[in-house]
Amino acid sequence: MRDKIVTLLIVALALSSIYVPGNLKAEQIPTIGQSGLNSETPSVESPDASIVPGSATPAVSPIVTPSKRLVVKDKDCYRVAKSTDGKSCEIVAYTGDKNVTTLYLPAKVDGKKVTGIADNTFADCLFLKNLVLASDAEILGDGTFSKNTEIQFWGKSGYKAQKYATEKGLKYHVLQATAKVTTKKNGSWKKAKVTWTGVKGAVSYAIYRKKGKGKYSAIATVKAATYSDAKLGLGAKYTYKVAAKYKAEDDEVIESTVTKTGTYTTKPGKLKKVKAYGVSGGIYVKWARNKSMAGYQVYMKVHVSGFKTSFNRVKTLKKNNITGYRCKMLVRGMKYSYKVRGYCKVGKKKVYGDFVKVTAKAK
Repeated sequence: MRDKIVTLLIVALALSSIYVPGNLKAEQIPTIGQSGLNSETPSVESPDASIVPGSATPAVSPIVTPSKRLVVKDKDCYRVAKSTDGKSCEIVAYTGDKNVTTLYLPAKVDGKKVTGIADNTFADCLFLKNLVLASDAEILGDGTFSKNTEIQFWGKSGYKAQKYATEKGLKYHVLQATAKVTTKKNGSWKKAKVTWTGVKGAVSYAIYRKKGKGKYSAIATVKAATYSDAKLGLGAKYTYKVAAKYKAEDDEVIESTVTKTGTYTTKPGKLKKVKAYGVSGGIYVKWARNKSMAGYQVYMKVHVSGFKTSFNRVKTLKKNNITGYRCKMLVRGMKYSYKVRGYCKVGKKKVYGDFVKVTAKAK
């Protein structure tokens, strides 16, 4: 027994005298279970950091907000269920970028009016902050949007989404249109001045233009309630629409989907007070003077039973203060039709207004 005690004391003294150099890092000091010391004691693995102490459920990773805002206006990133009458549809899935932060919901998909948004449609859009509505679409479920974001709605006053937002304690921003958009000539036929009434809360205005029956394209963003559009083509009709822009809480700029339009035509308008009546030996055609015109043109055709006739130009008046023309040597009792238009000059080119037609019988 005495020999065993002596042996244990020797071992203890040996262990206490181990030299550890001053420059040796703590993780380099050998421990039981490491190479260099014999031990049959198994090493214990570090606990999984995703496990919450006292629970076997992994911890939820924090959501990382995207460094850049992503605005989606694409109309082709939805799957829909069409109504039985084929006139409307319900959005059932969003197939666009899930990192979207501001989404403009279209008024129509595949030509069908959007009237509803199905449950879980945007549940995977973790960063969606602003939903801008172009139609009165009803939100059809409690899980339509992700629980990780507090979404805000933008739309016309009285939309069904406004009631939904109120019930859920969410924010609904009412979008307004400019009360009126007006256009007029600005110095020449190739320039138009577009004006509108300002909208309360708007930080700027987006101006869109289309030519004839074409598609709208954005041409400018301005802060004032007026815009001058130059270098327009002659003899064409242009339509303008103005959208108010607002600033959201996340500094995103929201553009109103509620707009009014105004038109401008780069040609003279129709003549007014155009009349024709029979006079002795012919017909007299007259109209109201238009000071913006350089002159007028008069066309005539005779109506002959059983024959198809056409208009022929009978007179060009090169002064805008001459506002009538007498056609002589006509057949008494015969019916004649006239069409009259004005024209203006842009450089060496004539730009014509639309015709106005009248009919009378010769005396």
